[in-house]
Amino acid sequence: MKIVVSPDSFKGSLSSSEIISICEKVIIRHVKGADIIHMPIADGGEGTLDVFAGISGGKVENIRVTGPLGSGVNAQFGHRDDTFIVEMAKASGITLISQYEKNPLKATSIGTGEIIRCGLDRGYRKFIIGIGGSATNDGGTGMLYALGARFYDGGGKELYPNGESLAEIEKIDMDGFDSRIWESEIQVMCDVDNPLTGERGATYTYGVQKGADEDMLVLLEKGMKNFREKVIEEFGVDMDTISGAGAAGGMGGALSVFCGARLLLGIDAILEFADFPSIIEDADFVITGEGRIDSQSMHGKAVFGIAKMCREKGVPVYALCGGIEGDVKGIYEMGVKSIMPLTNRPMSIEEAIENSTELLEDAVDRMLRFIL
Repeated sequence: MKIVVSPDSFKGSLSSSEIISICEKVIIRHVKGADIIHMPIADGGEGTLDVFAGISGGKVENIRVTGPLGSGVNAQFGHRDDTFIVEMAKASGITLISQYEKNPLKATSIGTGEIIRCGLDRGYRKFIIGIGGSATNDGGTGMLYALGARFYDGGGKELYPNGESLAEIEKIDMDGFDSRIWESEIQVMCDVDNPLTGERGATYTYGVQKGADEDMLVLLEKGMKNFREKVIEEFGVDMDTISGAGAAGGMGGALSVFCGARLLLGIDAILEFADFPSIIEDADFVITGEGRIDSQSMHGKAVFGIAKMCREKGVPVYALCGGIEGDVKGIYEMGVKSIMPLTNRPMSIEEAIENSTELLEDAVDRMLRFIL
């Protein structure tokens, strides 16, 4: 029996590779002699760099950059041949700060820009940038700041780039911007297709999980709308017309407008890079998964991408997740046979994360008893 195990990471608890190892352990107990294919994936968020390095044999290096709350963090980047790989989550990610430190008004994406600048300094002009898993809602201004852009209020005072300062921006100065970026080919892997502002925009879709309360959401959306208007005034581009502009707190829009980047659904890029259709050829079924399956999963998340390709090949697919939220009927319609949550009793998120290994093992066992 050929079984392909291809999950995304469970943010803040288990990596894609760790999930695969646990699944393999349980599969062996149920299916003697199973041909278990390991295929870690990512959709542009946490784990993207490791997946690319694993697939391509690229090299991963360490770098010290500005973290999401301004202090230094140890991040990483990858490179192979002529391509430089950036994972935003390594520099500006939500997993770099505690639950109690989350504050999208203060968080900045400067560190992501510093990694991009490192690639430019090393002579790279081809970039793959994964922008999922961010802690920020700064419109990408931190990244732009690291590359030389400056932002000023109505009195000419220079602003620190974060979610809080977006509402004060009156002038965007690109005179010192690193022109090498415009000589570069940039592919951005984003895991969503949200616009910059509005009900489906960066703030109202993802602000709460980044630590925003109701008052913060109002301030952040006001700032994002102001930033959008200034970009329209000064550069003639409406970021709300760009699919994925709201990804990573507006990073998608900033990379598209200011850096000429091309936005791609991250899961599609990974699966194409790995030649996933050939991997699932003749598979009896595929096990995939991600931390949470909800209505956003239909907008370019990992389970959606896996299910789409499996349906084209006629291969059954089953999903694991930390939790289900809202209407997921579209996931079933895409071809997922069943969704198995990890939790097996009422518990807090903190308890679920602390016991994620045991819970996953139990969930895989329950899933296989259902399938076989």
